[in-house]
Amino acid sequence: MILGAVSLAGLVSTATWMMVRGPAPDPTGGAVGAADPSAITSPSVAPPTVGGPESSITSCTSDSLGYEVAYPTHLITSNEPADQACRYFDEQAFEASADGELPPTQIRIYTSEESYRSLDRGLANTDGLRRWDMRVDGHRAFLMKMLDVTIDGGGTGTLYAYVIDLNGVALVADAYQNFSERFGSTKRILDQMVASLRFLPVSG
Repeated sequence: MILGAVSLAGLVSTATWMMVRGPAPDPTGGAVGAADPSAITSPSVAPPTVGGPESSITSCTSDSLGYEVAYPTHLITSNEPADQACRYFDEQAFEASADGELPPTQIRIYTSEESYRSLDRGLANTDGLRRWDMRVDGHRAFLMKMLDVTIDGGGTGTLYAYVIDLNGVALVADAYQNFSERFGSTKRILDQMVASLRFLPVSG
């Protein structure tokens, strides 16, 4: 599977359009079969362990996408430009693009060009994809893990992503194996960050 560096939406064009779902959702809201369902259902975020010592936790807010998220302090996030704040996280310094192009950071949060409904259907039963249905802060969502995804300008690796339904808009929180030296730790941190997501009330 070849994926452009832009967004998860690129997967849909080659996906099999079938209404076949993954495992039935856990009535507690966890992801059935996920490695650590408690990371999804826990009301609080446990400090991630990266390389041994525990990291402290801080939080940031994305006004443009309308959420607050907790993350470990060893990760760097950008505050500029303002509409890209609190959306990308990495251990190394980086610059967010003013034109909204996704940077190759360890963890990225963004809205897809495709609607939630389109991704929900379009990624169903795709070869090499595993999926778990769940809810994130009251919103329906699914976790997907896909092998052999090729990123433009990079090698082939695993895509690990949450897709969350925000009134029809697909909010994606992802991690690519290509962009992380310790992908196992990055996936666990992403689990905990998604568990901490709180969506802000829409003003007006």
